[in-house]
Amino acid sequence: MGLVAASEYVVTHPQPSHNINNLSFFALKRELLSFYPFICNSPFFQAPGSHYLIKSLAQFIREDKSDFMDDHQFRQLLYLFGFSWKGYRKVRKGVKKRIGRHMKALGCRNMATYLAELDKHDEVRQHCELLLTVSISRFFRDRGFWETLEKKLLPDLIEKNKPRIKVWTAGCACGEEVYSFKIVWDSLQKNFAYLPELEVIATDMNPAHLDRARTGIYPSSSLKEVKEEYQSIYFIRAGKKLYAVKDSLGKDISWETHHLLSDPPGSDFDIIFLRNSVLTYYEDQLKKEAFKKVLDSLTPNGLLIIGSHEELPFETTDLTAIAPHPYVFRKEPKQ
Repeated sequence: MGLVAASEYVVTHPQPSHNINNLSFFALKRELLSFYPFICNSPFFQAPGSHYLIKSLAQFIREDKSDFMDDHQFRQLLYLFGFSWKGYRKVRKGVKKRIGRHMKALGCRNMATYLAELDKHDEVRQHCELLLTVSISRFFRDRGFWETLEKKLLPDLIEKNKPRIKVWTAGCACGEEVYSFKIVWDSLQKNFAYLPELEVIATDMNPAHLDRARTGIYPSSSLKEVKEEYQSIYFIRAGKKLYAVKDSLGKDISWETHHLLSDPPGSDFDIIFLRNSVLTYYEDQLKKEAFKKVLDSLTPNGLLIIGSHEELPFETTDLTAIAPHPYVFRKEPKQ
């Protein structure tokens, strides 16, 4: 197929047809990027009535640069790291753009070349894995849970008179969940004469996410579920549509780089937040292995909170769901 014929084919067939398979179709489209100036200057495209092809090719180039790979190739990449295709369904477009920019920076024109680079260079592979991480969150996500935590779960824990409460927020992204917990904890001072010592370990595998968490500056959209009372007490304006958490909230928080497939950063945690991370983004076998380690690090009678749309990776008698939230569990003591 000549370049001009190929150009006319891709702009008149936005999807693969029965005459050409999916991989060949997308490879053909990307090859045309290299020859775009030549194609547009060819006699065929100078002929009357061919302007629609020029316009269509230009539109394709804009679209292809923002969608550097097809879904089959992206699935290959996820498989390499043990990530779940289903888990990435809502964030696929943005993640693919980041990977596309990385491929371009490395000079990789196709997925085969990119995968070879990942195999040869550990630092490239590690950077790719960080690009696949997702940081979408907001303060007090699932507002009803936080109200239950404030009015029931934490008071019950405090009344056990433990000298110290250990909390692990696993896969904390940019810190919204961590600071939400600290706000709830601080607000309990008005109801209790004494609060136990608090130790919070907040972990994420992406150092850039942790840097943002330490800085504690967020767009106003992240605060849409924060009560007005809390906004005035715990936040200050940091610019146009930007808010910063007050320094006092950063007390007792240890921010640590940690991969959820490795061993937990401690043991005997009273509360573990495992929301919208390993149970969403990893394949079944890896999430089972990681979850077993997390569960082992939870103290008897400790609380485990997963995402509201997530499920446990396997059945276990070690955990009992706490009404009214089916994603909040208490670890049963060994008999």
